[in-house]
Amino acid sequence: MAALALSAILIATRIVDSWGAYRTSVLFTSLLFAGVAGWALGAGIYALMAGGVVSWGLGFASTNSMQQVRLVAAAPPLAPASIALNTSVLDIGQAIGSFVGGIFYARDWLHEQGFVGAAFVAVALALVIASRPEPASPS
Repeated sequence: MAALALSAILIATRIVDSWGAYRTSVLFTSLLFAGVAGWALGAGIYALMAGGVVSWGLGFASTNSMQQVRLVAAAPPLAPASIALNTSVLDIGQAIGSFVGGIFYARDWLHEQGFVGAAFVAVALALVIASRPEPASPS
């Protein structure tokens, strides 16, 4: 998974200048969603699960990096604070995910757990899409 994450970050850093942070964020968040959903839908079918892991691995690390690029671009003077806040929110999200995952694990709802994870990522993807920047007005 670490090699996939590194590869994805290298790809993202190569395309972000030409694609822009928004489009790159949509791409990698979509890969993350496809991976988590593929894992859930392919449960027990190892080839599908492996494909899900590849997509998941390509999406997860770059998604956060592109979010940080977008935060810096939105307000460069506030970048240290916005990135610190972003990191704190990520920690809160991991805690919520662990809490919900623990509830599902304790009840032996392992198959359902993947679909809940996919739903969380679907909400994240919807928020990324909804945060599309306004087109620059001609001067």
